[in-house]
Amino acid sequence: MSELVAGEYSIKGIDLSVAELITPYQSSIVSSVTAAALPVPFPHVDPEALFHLSLPDFGSQFTAPITDFHWEKESGRVTLQTSFANDAIMALTLVGTLTNVFHIDEVSIDIRALEDKPRAEFITSTLFALLGLSSETYLRIPAIGLDLRQSFDMSLKRISQRLQMRQTAFRLMVIERATGLELSIPENYSGEDIEATTYLYQAIVRRSFLWSIGTVTVHVPATLQRLALFPTDNKPTSQQLGPTRVARKLFGHTIDLGEEELFLNDAVFENLGAVRRELAENDGHVVEVIVRPLSGTGMVALRNSPRLPEPAWHPSIQALIELEPHLDKRLADRYNALAVSTLGDLTEEAKKEVTARAELDEDDLVCDSEGERI
Repeated sequence: MSELVAGEYSIKGIDLSVAELITPYQSSIVSSVTAAALPVPFPHVDPEALFHLSLPDFGSQFTAPITDFHWEKESGRVTLQTSFANDAIMALTLVGTLTNVFHIDEVSIDIRALEDKPRAEFITSTLFALLGLSSETYLRIPAIGLDLRQSFDMSLKRISQRLQMRQTAFRLMVIERATGLELSIPENYSGEDIEATTYLYQAIVRRSFLWSIGTVTVHVPATLQRLALFPTDNKPTSQQLGPTRVARKLFGHTIDLGEEELFLNDAVFENLGAVRRELAENDGHVVEVIVRPLSGTGMVALRNSPRLPEPAWHPSIQALIELEPHLDKRLADRYNALAVSTLGDLTEEAKKEVTARAELDEDDLVCDSEGERI
């Protein structure tokens, strides 16, 4: 592999034309209820009363204190609020009719992050995905006699959006943990922010990874020694560039990633003839060289980028992280079931072919601090 230059270079990525991204997620999930009632009058709900949420499909259980409780007799509504790890609130609303008991007709759950921080968004999006992908959800509040088995019908598009936000929030959590920064998620963010988040995450978790590259600009002195490193024709060659110091900007922060090297397996040089003529002048003036990988990708290697500490996460957060493959499988199963329901006339063999589970690119998977999929 040819070492074209041992100094600095600059990369121009492939223009993906990503528009500004806005995340106006709905926060409520509503479901109708049959054959459920609560005794009245409601007892006093003390500060130590607990809300229990069980999701058997995922083997998950959550218990949270009830921080607020209201019974609106005129409108037939019971509302209560719980807090999860001071990061998110879940508001439960029961709508019904009052006779000798309170008949529940509808239940809605509203989940909101308490602040615009990655951890809060990660917890909120995880809870949404769990509720949306569970075939059964158990809601229990012993203090008022609530013991409800329920399912929430959420669109696959909506679930997919929340899982995408969950992944982004996790990557921002990784960046925060490795760098010591405190990040806030803006309501609007750009394609450049998405690219920077992905790059920083890869740099911290993997240190060596493929990256999309349009062109690389290198500045070299015009010497005969340097000329000898250049090919005489423009057949693809392997090139090693760098190291160079790199930093990425994200949400107003500049994050130093240390030294980076770039490895191109199929590099070609733009205006090779003109570059060779300039280098042959042998007078030491600076020559601009533009390199382009035919594949549009190169291998990035970072020597001393920030790393996650060990252990990286509190056990409660680690448990949510480890739900990743289960959420992935349940979503894929739901999409397959939807596909099968629309392919009634196909043979079983054809159905299997059409609904075969896609193999996700490793860059789309959540990984631990060693780069292994969780």
